[in-house]
Amino acid sequence: MNNSKINYFRFFLLAVFVNILSQAIHETGHMITYQMYHRNPTWGFIGLVQIWDTPPLNSNGWIETNAPDGSSGWLRLDSSPSGKTEMVVEAAAGPLASLVFTILGLWIAYKNRNVALKLISLMFSLSTSFTMMAYYLRSPLRMIGDEFDIASQLGISKGIIEVVLGVAFILCFLLGLGLLDTWRIRLSWLSMIILGGVATGILLNIADQWVRIFVNQGSQFFQSVLGYSLPVLMVYLLTVLGIFVWEFKAKEIISIAKAG
Repeated sequence: MNNSKINYFRFFLLAVFVNILSQAIHETGHMITYQMYHRNPTWGFIGLVQIWDTPPLNSNGWIETNAPDGSSGWLRLDSSPSGKTEMVVEAAAGPLASLVFTILGLWIAYKNRNVALKLISLMFSLSTSFTMMAYYLRSPLRMIGDEFDIASQLGISKGIIEVVLGVAFILCFLLGLGLLDTWRIRLSWLSMIILGGVATGILLNIADQWVRIFVNQGSQFFQSVLGYSLPVLMVYLLTVLGIFVWEFKAKEIISIAKAG
């Protein structure tokens, strides 16, 4: 697959879009399971809306929780998750959603004849697998997170879950690289993935802090719509629209290149 005809800025823009989409899929996996158990969550850009150390301005719609280190926090839920099965499903849904869609993206990139869609799918799979790979490399240093929640409920080592998922994403990443023609192209894609991931990560983390602030203040514009704080849902929908527009424009560029 040769990307020499794709404008470099457009390529960076695609990396930003697919990184946001990757985050959306991961968080939607979690959010849907909370909805299935009727917990009525309000989700932000990087997780369930929550505040720590200082109680919410209005306790309605918040539940109190405690971190492993003993610190107190409040989660934007109507009721607390209960039972081992529910807690495992809710924690596992995010990583599994990321893995399933990474594999789906690789399959589309390998099988589909639409060049623009192949580019998008492969960029998504490489971005997601690279991000998750990096996450699992530093995960052993963390005492919180999805893997900790799963392990604590199942009574197994957190490291087992990290190794299984980490190896799965490494394999996906290597398979994705194998679909690119040369190491020059692979390095070019990797640079875009890193740049897009860093830019997206910084912006989403900053935006998530504002979501928490305004949800805590009771702003109607930031209240839950389909489980997401409204601005979060709007950004995700605009991201999907942006990917459709990118695909359309990429088709134009590819068609012109072929005609030339």
